[in-house]
Amino acid sequence: FVAIALTVWPIALSGLSGGLWGLLAAFGLFLVLPVVGENRFLTLISAFQGNFQDSSSYNRWQRALHAFDTLLRYPQGIGWSGAGWVHSDVLQVAVNMGVLAGVLLVGWYLFTLYRLLRAIRASRGLDPLAVGLLGSYLILGGLLAMEGITVLPQYALPGWLVWAMVEVYLSQAPPAMAGTTGMKPAGLA
Repeated sequence: FVAIALTVWPIALSGLSGGLWGLLAAFGLFLVLPVVGENRFLTLISAFQGNFQDSSSYNRWQRALHAFDTLLRYPQGIGWSGAGWVHSDVLQVAVNMGVLAGVLLVGWYLFTLYRLLRAIRASRGLDPLAVGLLGSYLILGGLLAMEGITVLPQYALPGWLVWAMVEVYLSQAPPAMAGTTGMKPAGLA
């Protein structure tokens, strides 16, 4: 998730050329990871290629395949907790509540991310709160996609708090920074 943040943040500030610098920074981070972190990262890459190094990644893959199969058979959803623990809140919401609910969740996340990136670009990356919120929000996106945080309070509460803080920040940012809301910053008449 840190690698994603190191890549997206420079793109937000200076376009694709900045993204190349961010990608180099992410690669540099990989080089200084402890051996355990490197091994976990490599097993993740291996799992994406279909070569599972441990039972955990294989079980997650099987749960995701079963969830996708269920989603194809029941696009309207099968009811809350019907899919079990899928290890992906996005997929879990789609399977349990229906495709429309999954699309709404992803759309809401991406729209908020777009508005936050616009605010950071408008401030030329000089607002440390916005940059910090971006990093936290990107990590939240990774957790929503790859982990089941709705059933784990130690992830769910901080995750939704981050999303709420981003929305509050955007509601208080000047309209040129926040993007499409057109709302006045808090405290200004």
